[in-house]
Amino acid sequence: MAEEESKELAGWVPLFTSLMILMCAFFIMLVAYSSFDTKRSKKAIGSLQGTFGASGSLGLFPTSGGALLMRDSRVKSKTPRTKLRVEKVRAFTRFCEGRKGVRVQYSAKGIRIDTAERVLFDLGSAKLNKNSRDFLTQVADLLKESQSRAIIEGHCDKADIEASNFASGWALSIERALAVTRFMIKHGIDPRKLSSYGYGQYDPLTIHNGEKQKFNRRVTMLIDIGDVRDLLKDSGEQDGEKETGS
Repeated sequence: MAEEESKELAGWVPLFTSLMILMCAFFIMLVAYSSFDTKRSKKAIGSLQGTFGASGSLGLFPTSGGALLMRDSRVKSKTPRTKLRVEKVRAFTRFCEGRKGVRVQYSAKGIRIDTAERVLFDLGSAKLNKNSRDFLTQVADLLKESQSRAIIEGHCDKADIEASNFASGWALSIERALAVTRFMIKHGIDPRKLSSYGYGQYDPLTIHNGEKQKFNRRVTMLIDIGDVRDLLKDSGEQDGEKETGS
């Protein structure tokens, strides 16, 4: 009887041993795969660090779950396109300095340029005057180099309407905006990047008499060039509003 039990045990022991060996091999493979994947992750992270530098735009912050990759917003990327854009903005600002009736403002969205009526048009007229070409050529160059979108707005006031042959301030203001738009297109600006609006006499900058009232009769150009204020500040340019002439 003892011999029969011994023979039965001898029959399943090899099978059990083989199963244990297979299970051990399986767990060894799992451990090896996990170790290999970790090495790959570390290698990828190290590659990113090497690309951006130790203090670049990417930072590593250890957490309980491993390494978390986060963007450092304090570091600004200065690509060649950004440098070109800033140089163009700086050159345009210098061009505007000392010009009467021109006001330049910087914002998070881009540049706002207000040109009083006499800079581009005569009183009551929607035809560009002889003094407008140099100024608008500079704006066109800025748009062309930056490949930015622009909104062109026409504005007028009661004195404009009374001196014009147009039926309303709407008609006068939109014709002024379209005259500037046509100039831009003629100088190589993609029409799809331009929008034109006429506000008539209904969007004055001031209702009081004084120096700023001249800007009620104006063309406003809003150039979607992005926020360049910090870069201009680093370059010594004035941040925010800059009226370049009186």
